Amino acid sequence: MLTACEEIFLLLPHLVGMRVECMEVRDGLVMIEASTPEDVLVPCPGCGVSSGRVHSRYGRHLADAPCDGRGVVIELSVRRLFCDNRECQRVTFAEQIDGLTSRYGRRTPVLQQMLAALGVVLARALTAPGCVCPARSWVFRMRRHLR
Repeated sequence: MLTACEEIFLLLPHLVGMRVECMEVRDGLVMIEASTPEDVLVPCPGCGVSSGRVHSRYGRHLADAPCDGRGVVIELSVRRLFCDNRECQRVTFAEQIDGLTSRYGRRTPVLQQMLAALGVVLARALTAPGCVCPARSWVFRMRRHLR
């Protein structure tokens, strides 16, 4: 028998390794509060030296793929770390979680891939003769992310 937390990871495998603190339905959205573990070393993107010395934490709000017809929002608390390499130009850096976050990203890679695939389908429909659509630029912009 799986625990409730293990069941969450079956549905949302990109949260494996995160500390899931709360999961509830608010205003028709599935809201997940999670944070990164404290004891994991993270390589600096500038020099590659691993660090675990925390500068601060901050919140990120990520849209994720729908679950059971409801939108999913991940409220993720991530660390900003010090780079301990004196020769590195970066003094601090924010950790990125593979398969979950990207720099300045507001969507998970799973949702981004779904939207890009939808963009491809819509772009094909928009190329039909006489088709005029105000969302055309959005569709082509989303299609670029598929590559």
